[in-house]
Amino acid sequence: MVLAGLDADQCAFATFVDPAPISALGEALAVLADRHTYDLRRVGPQFELDHRCALNISKRPADGTRDVHASHRCGASPLPDLPSAYDFAADRQETPHEPPF
Repeated sequence: MVLAGLDADQCAFATFVDPAPISALGEALAVLADRHTYDLRRVGPQFELDHRCALNISKRPADGTRDVHASHRCGASPLPDLPSAYDFAADRQETPHEPPF
C-alpha cells in the first residue's frame, strides 16, 4: 500500500510515499538510500505532501510532531517509523452503502 498524490510544490509532481511516518533515523536511512522525504500536512479538509530539502531536515527533524514519509520504493526494507501525529479515525465519515442516484 502507498499514499499517492501531487506534492504541494509549485510544479505538483506525482508523488508516491510509504504510508508509515518515519523517525529521524528512518529519514537518515531514506536519504542515504537516495529516497526523497516529504512532510504530510493538513490544509483545510485535505492533506498535502511537501518535499523536504536539507534545510527542512536539519531545522525540523522527524520527531513525531509532524508526519514525515519516505518516497516509496518497491522491495525496500521498512524504515524505522513513528505513530502518526494525526488522528485519521476522527476524520472518517460514515457514507451510505447505496449511491444517491
